[in-house]
Amino acid sequence: QVTDGIDIEGSATVEGNLQVDGYQAFSTETITGSGGSNAISVSTGVSLINTSGGTATLTFADGVNGQVKHLIMVVAGNDATLDNTNLNVSTSIVFNAVGEAATLVFDSTTGKWNIVGFQGATVS
Repeated sequence: QVTDGIDIEGSATVEGNLQVDGYQAFSTETITGSGGSNAISVSTGVSLINTSGGTATLTFADGVNGQVKHLIMVVAGNDATLDNTNLNVSTSIVFNAVGEAATLVFDSTTGKWNIVGFQGATVS
């Protein structure tokens, strides 16, 4: 039993149930739109989108099976668009207002990210 905390660097596998008494925090990145292409990191749990400097054309590499990713627009000046290249949607997800968000899960069978929930963003 550990009573004063534990730090793990790298990967960890937990077999069985994992109970967290307290909060769970993901690592974050900020994507700043500047009129070009912006790669969404697969090594962070949350991407905060800021398009005050221009539009953002979002790209997304494969994740690992079951990986969860949260995308949240925090500053809206222009559109941020994630097309269907690596996403299980017909066309795209477009973020253009503060608070718009999407939660995605990667499926290695299809090789695509799947939307499991979204708020306000336009999914087409």
